[in-house]
Amino acid sequence: MSMERTELGRDIETALCEVLDHVRGDTVLPRRIVDNPAGRRIATLRKRFRLSRQNFADRF
Repeated sequence: MSMERTELGRDIETALCEVLDHVRGDTVLPRRIVDNPAGRRIATLRKRFRLSRQNFADRF
C-alpha cells in the first residue's frame, strides 16, 4: 500500500477541515433550503383517501 497522498485524498482532507471549522463556529458554509412539494401532495392524497401514513405506505 502506498503512503503517497492523492489529489482526491487532499480534496477530502480539505473538505473535512471546512466541516470541522463550521462545526466549531469558525466559518459559515453556504447552504440552501430545498422544499419538496411531493410531501404536500402525498399528505393531500392521504387525507383524500383517509389513510394513515402506514396504510398509505402499505397500499402504494
